[in-house]
Amino acid sequence: MRIVREIIAFEEVVDEFMDVGEDITDLSLIRMSFIKDTHYDSFELSMEIFGGGDPDEVGPVLELYIDLDSLITEEQLFQGIEKHKIPTLFDPDLLEELIGRNVPIKWNEGDETQDCIDLSAPEDGFLLAMLR
Repeated sequence: MRIVREIIAFEEVVDEFMDVGEDITDLSLIRMSFIKDTHYDSFELSMEIFGGGDPDEVGPVLELYIDLDSLITEEQLFQGIEKHKIPTLFDPDLLEELIGRNVPIKWNEGDETQDCIDLSAPEDGFLLAMLR
């Protein structure tokens, strides 16, 4: 099932961690992928939230798709998503937890558009889409 969100709630993340026998303190990494499908000329923004273990060996605890309409207009898609909008994806409690624990947010990891996002002080600029 494809879960689409505008804002990720702290309670939802806590519940998902509990469902897999972990706890919010196990949250270790967030990977975000912004992909432009060149065949269909469409865009998709996804987020994977990882718990304990090596993220390259253990799957995410939670995988979400983000409603792009909440972040960006269709005309802005080609220039990318403004970095300062990323913290708005998390409710205040979850944002506080992520910042307090300095959880890394990796953007398009392994792609030429890769970046790291500092939720406590996002830089100016744009996060670009991968072309697939």
